[in-house]
Amino acid sequence: MHIGILGGSFDPVHIGHVVIARSISEHLGLDRLLVVPTALHPFKTDGPAASAADRVRMLELAFAGLDGIEIDTTEIRRGGISFTVDTLRDIRSRFPGDKLSLIVGADTVDDFEKWKDHSVLVELADVVVMTRPNEETEKSSARHVVDVPPFDVSATEIRARLESGASVEGLLPPDVLEFIRGRRLYGTGV
Repeated sequence: MHIGILGGSFDPVHIGHVVIARSISEHLGLDRLLVVPTALHPFKTDGPAASAADRVRMLELAFAGLDGIEIDTTEIRRGGISFTVDTLRDIRSRFPGDKLSLIVGADTVDDFEKWKDHSVLVELADVVVMTRPNEETEKSSARHVVDVPPFDVSATEIRARLESGASVEGLLPPDVLEFIRGRRLYGTGV
């Protein structure tokens, strides 16, 4: 089996994440894609704005009904700082004979050598770098580079828009937006 691993804060998960997950799954011919929300990101000093439970629920809503895409709460269950190498070791122990592909954004590759045990990480999984068409990136650690559809709004921008009361139509899956409104996440402007 070929398993992809796509990690991130997903704070909140947005349409771009869904498009990327589908695109990567199809391009790589994945049997399953594990979407892994972080507990605490090692390179971000502030923790996620939404709770782990809320982020997991938003992921479940965003990916509901999409075959082969599963939410994996390994990092949240483990707690503390989420190091990718620890997550890959855990996933490798559950799927010892399967091919693993770690999917990372082009923006993270330049800092790849700062990742904990980065040399071990590439032994545990192929590194697949997502780029936008015509985007240049350092590809030394990548075995595959995949162009993904462009989506120029970040979760940070979406949180700011929600907090200010600006429109987020088309940026979030409808069920995720409804959940955010119901839980009054990301400020009072929701």
